[in-house]
Amino acid sequence: MSDGVDRTKVVIAQFAKEPILGEVKTRMAPRLNLIQALSLHKSLVSYTVQQIADFPLATLELWVGSNGRHEFFQSLSTNTNIAIYEQHGDSLGDKMYFAAVECLQRAEAVIIIGSDCPFISKTVLTTAIHTLLAGVPVVINPAFDGGYVLIGFTKVAPEVFAGVQWGSETVLQQTRDNMTQLGWRWHELDTLSDIDRPTDLQLLPADFQF
Repeated sequence: MSDGVDRTKVVIAQFAKEPILGEVKTRMAPRLNLIQALSLHKSLVSYTVQQIADFPLATLELWVGSNGRHEFFQSLSTNTNIAIYEQHGDSLGDKMYFAAVECLQRAEAVIIIGSDCPFISKTVLTTAIHTLLAGVPVVINPAFDGGYVLIGFTKVAPEVFAGVQWGSETVLQQTRDNMTQLGWRWHELDTLSDIDRPTDLQLLPADFQF
């Protein structure tokens, strides 16, 4: 127990792509070459894990795009004792819905985060958790690019993700529209940046290395 929250009641599902050369952080070109882009991706995944692996209010799980047996993921699991799960579904929305359903069978709340935002702090997560456990069914942390870096649920439905154009600047608004149609309440946290484009590199924390 910590801060009045049993950590087994909340799951943080960190989404991460398999680190394959030429398939991650491709929008960083030409600022970064393929090897540098791969290194950035792996560093972002590792940084996020290390920042919150010991978070006392929730259990962290790593949900990977494919091949959970990849040595990079296995090394992270060994060093931090976090469990690895593989995503299922065609679209990002399908994958998040699947993960949310699975996690909510084991916990009262699930928070899905990406691995592209090193600014998701324990303070941010604490606010999200207390908001969900206080009775708000959905919490979202918007991103400056029109998407979001965190979405949490105490209940979930496929309609939340229906028709969303993933990777576009309309992701957040389409998600809002879907929840309005469902008649669901939600709470939004302060907007954060994610690291997707060359201009974002200057935003990296001072202690971040890749």
